[in-house]
Amino acid sequence: MNRFNVELPEKLKGKFKSLERKLWFVDTLIAVCGIACGLVVAYLLLFMSDRFWDTPAAWRIVFTLAGGAVALHYAWFWAKHWIINRRDNRVLAAIVQRKHRRMGDRLMSAVELTSIDQRPEDVSEELCRAAIEQIDRESEKISFNKAVSTRKSRIAFLLAVLVLGILSLPLRFTSDASQNALHRAVPGSSAERYTFVQNGDLQVNGRDAEEGTFYVPRGESLQLTSQFAFADQKNGTPFWETLGGWWQDTHGAAERVDKFLEENKIGTDFAGSFSGVLPDPAEAVLRHGKSTQQAQMVDGKAQYTLQAGTKPMELALRVGDVRRHARIEPVARPALKALNVSLSYPDYLRYPKAEEMEVRGGVFSFLEGSTAVFGADASRNLNSANLKLTHAVTDEVSESIAQVQGASILTPNLNLDDISAMEVSWVDQYHIAGATTWKLGFDPIKDQPPHADSPDQAPVVAILRSESLSIPALGEDDYGMEELKIYWECFARGVADDGKPVKPLKTGEVILVEKASPGTHSITQTWHFDPSDKALNIPDDTVVNVYVVAKDYYRTDRYVRSLPVRIYILTPEEHKQLIQDEFDNKMAELDDLARRQENLLEGTKLLQEMSPEEQAEKSTEKELARQEQEQRDIAEKLKELSKELGELGKEASKNKEMDPKTLAEMAKLQQEMKELAENEMSEAEASLSEAQAKPQQPSQPQDKKKEIDKAAKKEKEALEKMKEMQKDAGETSQDMYENTLVLRLRKLAEYEDKLAKDLGSKMGSELGGSFSELPEHLKTFLNNRADGQHRNATKANNLQGEIKRFAESTLKENFGEVAKEMDTSRPPEKLDENAEK
Repeated sequence: MNRFNVELPEKLKGKFKSLERKLWFVDTLIAVCGIACGLVVAYLLLFMSDRFWDTPAAWRIVFTLAGGAVALHYAWFWAKHWIINRRDNRVLAAIVQRKHRRMGDRLMSAVELTSIDQRPEDVSEELCRAAIEQIDRESEKISFNKAVSTRKSRIAFLLAVLVLGILSLPLRFTSDASQNALHRAVPGSSAERYTFVQNGDLQVNGRDAEEGTFYVPRGESLQLTSQFAFADQKNGTPFWETLGGWWQDTHGAAERVDKFLEENKIGTDFAGSFSGVLPDPAEAVLRHGKSTQQAQMVDGKAQYTLQAGTKPMELALRVGDVRRHARIEPVARPALKALNVSLSYPDYLRYPKAEEMEVRGGVFSFLEGSTAVFGADASRNLNSANLKLTHAVTDEVSESIAQVQGASILTPNLNLDDISAMEVSWVDQYHIAGATTWKLGFDPIKDQPPHADSPDQAPVVAILRSESLSIPALGEDDYGMEELKIYWECFARGVADDGKPVKPLKTGEVILVEKASPGTHSITQTWHFDPSDKALNIPDDTVVNVYVVAKDYYRTDRYVRSLPVRIYILTPEEHKQLIQDEFDNKMAELDDLARRQENLLEGTKLLQEMSPEEQAEKSTEKELARQEQEQRDIAEKLKELSKELGELGKEASKNKEMDPKTLAEMAKLQQEMKELAENEMSEAEASLSEAQAKPQQPSQPQDKKKEIDKAAKKEKEALEKMKEMQKDAGETSQDMYENTLVLRLRKLAEYEDKLAKDLGSKMGSELGGSFSELPEHLKTFLNNRADGQHRNATKANNLQGEIKRFAESTLKENFGEVAKEMDTSRPPEKLDENAEK
């Protein structure tokens, strides 16, 4: 049995203790360095990540767990070797064996000899002790500590020193950022990311975003401004500026190297490569699509100039260690689509409400005294609108704010008399101003007087006292007719013009429309003028001036008269004389048509005398066409003359003094004219047309000639009838004239008889007195009768001459005797003498 105890010598134990101490140092160093590297690298990863973006919580957890896992791995490595499974002498001998194989084997044997369970059973105690002592003596020459490898510990130490050195940089230069990263490394931390550069306002054209989008004018340039601040500004020189200084120094050094090498014929671009790998920290970078712009970070802002197209743009902006995004939405500038005005007219017009109308053009015309509210509709909702008004007198410009409702603009109620121009500008909901302003000038219009007229009414009319006349009355005003009436005045005809105003015999007024509704621009009425005893009782041998009178709505009563319609109230003899003159005019036209018919017949006779060959020529065809047209014209003129003669007969029938025989002759003559035009002339025209239509055939040479002969026959018949009409018309005219002379002479006598009776009845009690002593009404009566005597004297003188000439031309004895008697009695001179008395 070998159940004895043998221990290693003290020297050998000491060597194993030394080896164990070195192993502990190396393992501890590796563990500490590994734990430090794991945690520090995880921290640095988070620190660096936060410099480029706001590291999400998930990634922060990943970094922390990764660093913790590395630290746990090294802690487990150390605990496993020094706490859980501590190395014994056998393991230490094995470590020595890796360096000193033979000595390691002998140490393994020595360790086994000290173990009761591992040494051989047949080994004696003395032999065992001798072997151990032998191994102890041999180990004195060998250092067990050299068997421990320090390569890993050195590497770990160097890595730890490097990592800690790197860690010292942010701790030294960016303590705030370092503390922030440490806080954010804790799982569940809500600490916000620390940035050296802090974002300020991001503006486009000086405006903030609308719900994350910048709206800009389409197709125009825009300026993007990103404001910022340095988080560590209060600590002295901001780190980002320090970093920029380092970059500038390094970049400058690279440029100097490039220049030096270039002088030695070596082409390099270290500066470009450096700036390509590490951009200048002092530049803010903007990316939109495939384009990139850089801007210097100066005075707390970076500015970019872009061109807005038609499509939205997504922008990515990096300013220092912060990033931000912006969306640009190009839109058209707001424009006004509809311009309108609510116009209130002056109160005197009494309009019930304001008038709504569109505004067109650059000048707005208005009635003086009006007020208005102008409005406009824009292409989209507006934010504000400004109003500039130019004073009409002083030209001073005043500014005010217009009311905005959605996309609509409303101005205050403006007194238009006070302003000469208006300018409206507007800004939409995106704070974009309109491309132009709405400029409007004002043109005041005076309220013109109304217009009165009698449309389609002849300015001068002559009627009998028994007739009536419908006179159209028209009143027009640009803003409102109030009243329409008729005013008439009657004057005696033939009163001498001595320069004094002539007083009317009678006047009258008839109101057609007393009060028209406000806003009535035109009033049309018809007034029936009736001079008879039952109506106006206007004497004959007078002239009546009829005026249409219009009044408009105005501040004061303002009446306007039309030009007068002058109505002559004819005596029967005057009317008969007018009929006589008009009948003579119509007969003169008949004479002219008869001459044309005679010339037409002569032309047709020349065609009759032509040979068949001449009649077949084209020139003959043209002459036939001309003859046909001439016959048609004569027939049309004769029909027209017949119609006019019929109208004249109707007018003559109104005069009771007209001889019924004369009226019958006029009616007969009118009917004969109509029948002649419709029968003989029409047949002659048809024959001329047939003659043109028939070509000259050798087999039928007489066809064209027959039609020409037929036309000549009808033309001759028509001419004969026209001559017969001329004869009858001459006799009728002479009869009419004769009756007119008799009637005029009788009227002069009747007037003198009436004058004698009036003088006797009115002046009997005043005989013997002077004219100045007479009452005023008798003075007026005598003056009027004197005027009448003068007029009668003139009429008698004219009538005397006409009777004498008629007697000489007709050789009628009765008229000759009257002419002789008038020469003897001299009535014109006596009438004048009576007038003077």
